[in-house]
Amino acid sequence: MCEAPESAHSSALSQALRELDVILANAGVGIVFVKARRLVRCNQRYAEIYGFNSPEAAIGRSSVELYASEQEARSLASRAYAVLSTGETFRGEQIMRRQNGELFWAHLTGRLIDPDNPADGSIWIVDDIHERKLADAALQDLSAEQQLILDHAMVGIVFLRDRRVTRVNRAFEQLFGYDHGELDGQFSRAWYLSDEDWKAAGDLCYEPLARGEAFQAEMLLGRKDGTPVWCEVRSKAIDRSDLSRGSIWITQDITARKLAEQELVHAKHQLEVLVAQR
Repeated sequence: MCEAPESAHSSALSQALRELDVILANAGVGIVFVKARRLVRCNQRYAEIYGFNSPEAAIGRSSVELYASEQEARSLASRAYAVLSTGETFRGEQIMRRQNGELFWAHLTGRLIDPDNPADGSIWIVDDIHERKLADAALQDLSAEQQLILDHAMVGIVFLRDRRVTRVNRAFEQLFGYDHGELDGQFSRAWYLSDEDWKAAGDLCYEPLARGEAFQAEMLLGRKDGTPVWCEVRSKAIDRSDLSRGSIWITQDITARKLAEQELVHAKHQLEVLVAQR
């Protein structure tokens, strides 16, 4: 006997609803159905994000109370409706409020069920991005501090990856006679006097860097116009287990000191000659 069409339809609908329940229960993001600014239905993750004891505890609650203030709720509603009313998906980041009063950053994705009839409600996907926002803010602070050091350091600092410049401070550019930005993306060959010197430096320094050790040496390098310049060079790999991540080099002009040392050696030699003659 064949199953009646209505019975088959009912069975398919029940199956679809069960599948939907599984999706909602296991989704890694919060999902909520909102109608007339009331929470009609949500999944477990949504309840967890906002601090409800269960999805059932959220039903009937006003969506306005989930914002930092009523003004924030109205502001988002205004921005979102301008997009949703056109049938498009709204996406944005917003400060939200948990049930315990804690504020957090959330990424919201919303869409009207029927753009021609907004009263039917909307579906929203919520992702708690608070930790990511804090990490981003900390990274921005760190980058700002690093840039401040680079900008005001009295020594030349250059970041290399595969022996190419990825970042350099103004002191380094001035040391070797380059205009601002001129060294960006260039090979470090630019400040060596010859290809042989550049190759020898690579053979000398990258072995200790790979061992996680710092490299330090006094090297005769060259300015853009070819003028030799003695430099004290210090370097260390950003990650010794992966040299492809690059290295940091700190360079200081010691030409005056080297010339003074050479003059001292020359004077000492002359003195020894005079003493020997007497």
